[in-house]
Amino acid sequence: YTGSLTLSFVLCRRKMPADAVIQMDTKTLGDIKMRQMGFFARNMKSLMAAMSIVVALLLFAIPDPTHQGSEIYNSPLVTNGPTEINDFSDARGSYKRHVYVEGDEGIYVNLAFTKKGFLRSGDIHDCEQVNHIVFGRGTLTRLVRGSEVVDKLNGGQTVVIAPHVPHLYDFFEDTLMTEYWRHPHTKFPCQYKAWYYTPFRDRIPPHTSLPH
Repeated sequence: YTGSLTLSFVLCRRKMPADAVIQMDTKTLGDIKMRQMGFFARNMKSLMAAMSIVVALLLFAIPDPTHQGSEIYNSPLVTNGPTEINDFSDARGSYKRHVYVEGDEGIYVNLAFTKKGFLRSGDIHDCEQVNHIVFGRGTLTRLVRGSEVVDKLNGGQTVVIAPHVPHLYDFFEDTLMTEYWRHPHTKFPCQYKAWYYTPFRDRIPPHTSLPH
């Protein structure tokens, strides 16, 4: 056997006890195993890092299913809306602006209080609209690629409406929510501008509402 010849050769040449050679071989095998484990650990880290990059690229590449182009503004169902918004109150409740840095793209947040049974919005924006439902309950209807999509909302939820997406809020309880607009890529504040989507806007009784 090759193993026996090697062991005899080592014993004769170095005059070392057999158990010493066996101990040395065991230590060598242990070192090899440790090196192998280190190799696999290093490669596993590299593999995990590569997988993370691939997943991030895939997520980045997957389009937002609610994303729509600006062609909707050419529709006869879309009309010009307000280009600025101020504090106001109407039959639905109240709307208050809180500005911390002045300017078209300054830092601000709006608070909208809406009574049970009333609706808001029915419009479109060329930036993302972000709403946080502080208290209350209702639904959000969006027009996504020609179909109406309705989502239930409860207190504590945050909603991000993609640019160019017509939307309408319907409140089932007295509801307080925040509202602001931001650029979809930079997430910096965006100047307010609105267009009305007639099929949604017409659902809001005109005698109950001001422009927003």
